[in-house]
Amino acid sequence: MAKIYMVLQGKGGVGKSFIASIIAQHGYAKKKDVLCIDTDPVNATFLGFKKLNVKKLDLMEGDEIDPRKFDNLIELIAKSKSDVVIDNGASTFVALSHYLISNHIPALLKEMGHELIVHTV
Repeated sequence: MAKIYMVLQGKGGVGKSFIASIIAQHGYAKKKDVLCIDTDPVNATFLGFKKLNVKKLDLMEGDEIDPRKFDNLIELIAKSKSDVVIDNGASTFVALSHYLISNHIPALLKEMGHELIVHTV
């Protein structure tokens, strides 16, 4: 069972990437494998933490958010045997929140044996 740590907030510049990095570092300190994902299309700050091997996941199609690309995020999570830390950008907060709720993603992840933990700043 993987723990999925999602850092969400609709306001930029409040420390989402910092918190994501602390969660990831804690996992590494506990000798766990951690999959780190940055979905921020504007300021991919989490991606800048090179030692954390953060994956950039593009959720945009041109200048628009592509909700179908959220499926790619869920597929990455579903396949993961390691804990996952996701830093979500403020610009995709509303769309991602809507996707999670309308598609019953927390229940789906639970059925897969994962635990979703949402952090908001």
